Amino acid sequence: MQSILRANVDEVTAVWADIALRLTLISDIYPAVELWEAERNAASPMEIAFKQPIIVAGTAVPHSQFGL
Repeated sequence: MQSILRANVDEVTAVWADIALRLTLISDIYPAVELWEAERNAASPMEIAFKQPIIVAGTAVPHSQFGL
């Protein structure tokens, strides 16, 4: 049985454009589970609150780039 790796999200960036609010989760490994959770639990309420579509994205940056 393969275990699911959970990333520790180190940073979240937000970019507000005319057509959407883009949130990017940045962690040491690709945050697949965290992206799923954000899309499932947070995107819809945020779309209602901000009256904008929400785009949730993720990226992985090794800890050495964070200086950790």
